[in-house]
This record gives sequence, C-alpha cells and structure tokens, in this order.
Amino acid sequence: MSKELIFLISGILSGGLISWFIMKQKASAFKESTDRQITRFEKEADLMKENISTKEKRINTLTASVSEKDADIRNLREKIDEQKEDLERMNERLKAEFKNLANEILDEKNRMTQIKGDIE
Repeated sequence: MSKELIFLISGILSGGLISWFIMKQKASAFKESTDRQITRFEKEADLMKENISTKEKRINTLTASVSEKDADIRNLREKIDEQKEDLERMNERLKAEFKNLANEILDEKNRMTQIKGDIE
C-alpha cells in the first residue's frame, strides 16, 4: 500500500506541477495579449487626443474668423447708416437749393413781367 500511496502522491504532485506550468504559460500569454491591447488602446487614445486638439484649434480659428466678420459687418452697417444720413441731408439741401432757385426764377420772371407791363 505504501508504493501505491507514493505513486498516487507523486502522480498528484506531477499533475499539479504540470498544471502549474500550463497555467503559468497561459497567464504569460494572456499578459502579453493584454499588454498589446493596452499599447494599442494607448496609441488610439493619443491619436484621438491629437484629433481633438486639431479640431479645437480649428474651432478657435473659425470662432475668431466669425468674430472678425461680425465686426466687419457692424462697421459696414454703421458706414451705410452714415452714408444714408449724408444722402438724406444732401437731398434736403438740394431741395432747399432748388426751391430757392425756383423762387429766384419766379421773382426774375415777375420783374420781367412788370418791366414789360411798364413799357407797354
């Protein structure tokens, strides 16, 4: 019985040792696979960060451009309003000048008519 017990114990120990080596190899392979995945994920994360950074810079550039365009539009509107006011003032001045000129012509015509009436 002791021989059988020794064989049994040595068989159990051998099986345990073989199982331990197999599990160690599987664990090592799993660790390598996990490390590769981590490395791949880190590279993807870096690429995404670069992409986000590039897009943020583009957004900032476009925002600045929009702000500049808004300022240009405001300035142009002010300029148009000023020109409109100038045109309205010029129109009023021209009306007044035309009225004065028309009155002068009428006065001159009336004088001519009086002179003609006095001559006759």
